[in-house]
Amino acid sequence: MSMLVGKRERQDRLRSLLRRGLIGVLAMIVTAALLYTAFRRWTYLAAPADDGPPLPANVKIDVEHQAFRISLAESWMVREGGLWRLHLFGDPRLLGHTHGMLVTRVFSPLELALDQRLRAEVAAGFPRWSFENKLRWQLRGLMSVVHPHRLAEVAAFSRTVVDTQPLAERPFQRVLTYHALPDVLQSRRRDPVFPSAAFAVWGKQTSGGNMLVGRSMELGLGPVFERARTLQIVRGNGAIPFASLSWPGCLGVVSGVNAERIFVAVALARTDASLARGTPAFFITREILERAKTFRQAVSIAKRARPMGSAALLIADGNARQAAVVELDPAGVQLRRGPSGTLAMTNHLLHKKFEGDASNDWLRRYTPSEARYKRLTQLLARFSGRLDPSTATLILRNRTGHDDAPLAIGHRAALDSLRASHALVVDVTALVLWVPKPPHLLGAMTAVDLKPLFGLASEAATLQEVGADPLLGSVELRRYGLVRDQLDYAKRLRAAGAGAAALGYARRAAEGAPELPEARLLLGDLYWEAGRKAEALAEYRALLKLSPPFRVEAERVRARLVR
Repeated sequence: MSMLVGKRERQDRLRSLLRRGLIGVLAMIVTAALLYTAFRRWTYLAAPADDGPPLPANVKIDVEHQAFRISLAESWMVREGGLWRLHLFGDPRLLGHTHGMLVTRVFSPLELALDQRLRAEVAAGFPRWSFENKLRWQLRGLMSVVHPHRLAEVAAFSRTVVDTQPLAERPFQRVLTYHALPDVLQSRRRDPVFPSAAFAVWGKQTSGGNMLVGRSMELGLGPVFERARTLQIVRGNGAIPFASLSWPGCLGVVSGVNAERIFVAVALARTDASLARGTPAFFITREILERAKTFRQAVSIAKRARPMGSAALLIADGNARQAAVVELDPAGVQLRRGPSGTLAMTNHLLHKKFEGDASNDWLRRYTPSEARYKRLTQLLARFSGRLDPSTATLILRNRTGHDDAPLAIGHRAALDSLRASHALVVDVTALVLWVPKPPHLLGAMTAVDLKPLFGLASEAATLQEVGADPLLGSVELRRYGLVRDQLDYAKRLRAAGAGAAALGYARRAAEGAPELPEARLLLGDLYWEAGRKAEALAEYRALLKLSPPFRVEAERVRARLVR
């Protein structure tokens, strides 16, 4: 009998322990859920209240205009020469609202492409969940550092967004995050998020003495962003009118010039300084264009900025014929000037303050940034005294290496690797801008006189466009397009775990472009993963003869060769 009682007591104790354990687990789950809910609320970016007067809502289509043109109040948008032209007028609230109403149809596919890019940054499941919540944490202070006028503009724009698919955040939080995302991604990655090249030349370096700038940048966001290339003309109340090249939904500035002849372009960089609670780079450049009337004012605004991440800003003054690169990170701001009327910029920082910075040094030596910088300065010196819009375009389109070393079409070390979706040439003194028609930098450069768009007097003169790149329409370009398709599909198959299927496409790409390092590397890696080591090593040896643009890949290949 006592044995039965003892057994029952042990069972009761076990049940009690299990019950208490279950209650404890449930309590932990509830606590975690409450804490996560509190975290989400704490990091939620709420749009400012909209307490202004009613905003216009009647978007009109101008059927008499020779191109497709839509308008709302004083603002309007038109498609001409492979380029959207968006003209915006009003206070920040009206700017954001009319911008959103006019671009809604174009913005939706861009947002989906951007969301896909963000999702591709990390693997699905817990890593992505962790990344998205870390991003929320990093951006929790944006409301306190972004100017209230910009927040009002973002809020008004976000109210026009119509979600066609379920997305993780509400429109205001998404749109504000998109403008900070480049800074965040660059702080995570050692290679450039947006590979860039820019230069300014003036005085005796140019054929007419004017301030001339050239600029290209790879967005890596697919053809949908290239087709949406947009020239924005913004005339805000109480602000200096400015023009910027961007895409629908961009409320910051990537490259632009204002009516006072101040030009600014940004190239994202990476230093050892941690990401800070600061202003995104694209908003810093927007402030420069809206407020700076002189070179000194532009530099002063950049120096006073509290940047979120690291970046280089090329600032040029078409009136004073002055230029400088402002190199900034959360730890400080440095000014770099160019000798003899020439200044160049890629993605690494050159001021002596950054000489011992390990992250900047890695970006300089292990990515194509230094090779592109050396080639850029070499070409600027070669054309000294003869630099004009045509020559500036020729430099941006250059596809050879240092000392004219031959490179395959699409080589990442070339200034033009056929990936640029953002490019322009500007005569800052004359306020004339040239933008290429798609694809990339290959189409003819359409000239735009900015003076009448800014409300300034303009002499009646015929502007000359810069002709298309001879590569456009060639057999060589068509062959590269086929190779690119094979490569991209092979990469998608590999990412999906179908390495055997990817191998055939990679082989065809390497056969079509045997001098392209990217094709050789992918084919070698696929052979290696398939256990076909001899064939992999043969591809790796061929790769090392082609000046691979990323040193980290070359070192990985060499390590396999010496095993």
